[in-house]
Amino acid sequence: PHSPPTGIDFAKKDLITGQKIRSKRAAGLVLLRLQAAMQQVSITLSKGDLHLAYAHVTGLTVGVVQDSAKITIRSSLRDVGVSDPNPHAPHQQMVRVEDRSAWDCTVELYSSPDPHQRLVCVDDVDVSVSLTMGKTRLVFINAFIADILAWVNTVQGKMASPLVGAGEVAAEAAKANLAEMYQQQLRVKLDCTIKAPLVVVPECSSGLKGLLVNLGELRVLNKLEVSGQRNQLGQPAIFDCIDMTLTDVTIAATDDVSRPPSQATQEACPPLLSPITFSVAVRRNLASAWLLKEALVAVTATLHPIQMRVREEDVRLVMRLLKYNLGQGASEGPAAPDAAAA
Repeated sequence: PHSPPTGIDFAKKDLITGQKIRSKRAAGLVLLRLQAAMQQVSITLSKGDLHLAYAHVTGLTVGVVQDSAKITIRSSLRDVGVSDPNPHAPHQQMVRVEDRSAWDCTVELYSSPDPHQRLVCVDDVDVSVSLTMGKTRLVFINAFIADILAWVNTVQGKMASPLVGAGEVAAEAAKANLAEMYQQQLRVKLDCTIKAPLVVVPECSSGLKGLLVNLGELRVLNKLEVSGQRNQLGQPAIFDCIDMTLTDVTIAATDDVSRPPSQATQEACPPLLSPITFSVAVRRNLASAWLLKEALVAVTATLHPIQMRVREEDVRLVMRLLKYNLGQGASEGPAAPDAAAA
């Protein structure tokens, strides 16, 4: 086979005349290539001689390639984790990644096309985002989180003034960027798969019984839709249609939260909350400058049927969880339900 030319020609249809047009979106001369990798960063949070938590970030890579047509940014993170330094704690891994990587992301920023070509070619986008996030397992123990928050509040109090100023500047910049995006009618292509965390809630800091709250999987896709409505110049109205679907949200009780999620989920049958689905459709009007009868943003949300099955032992588990986990504050000794309470 012959090698492809430096510029790849794409045949497109003019939305006004209906004729085929040819535009060249070339992956030509590479102007910049940057690759950076970070092996591992470890952090220990301490209060005096007492270690509160260990945290690590492993395998962060970032790559940037700029050519005459676009800028491509690729980023990936292999692992992130938080652990309890107490060697006797039954739940030491408070945060861990269950999949091969925490995230893989590719962002493509395309150069500005010819104004006429932008009007007649629905295929031309300004930004393309592809994101995949792996499943993360979180263990919720209120006493551990309260200790971390107390440490953060102490540090944040000493840095209050700088953080407040930086937050205000960031908020103003984000607001200006959002306004500019709507004014320019930015075309964004989205392809995102986000596996929401699996939250493990033990009945107490030293117990193995508890709840598994699977927050499901979020899928975000979009496409540009051409309407039959046209303005005086013959230009059709274009809508950005975004579909967001959250699936497989479940809640189940288990006798051993330390087991792998697949085994614990199979053991916890039937679940308290059967898998549910929630979907949101967003339709953004990219021709709002002249098409005024259509909303700038139209949102349609659908919550599919919910089925719950609550047993007597599940109610007891939730009550013990509220008392011995959520009711346990910072720097308290491990609490466990006694036989009488159980």
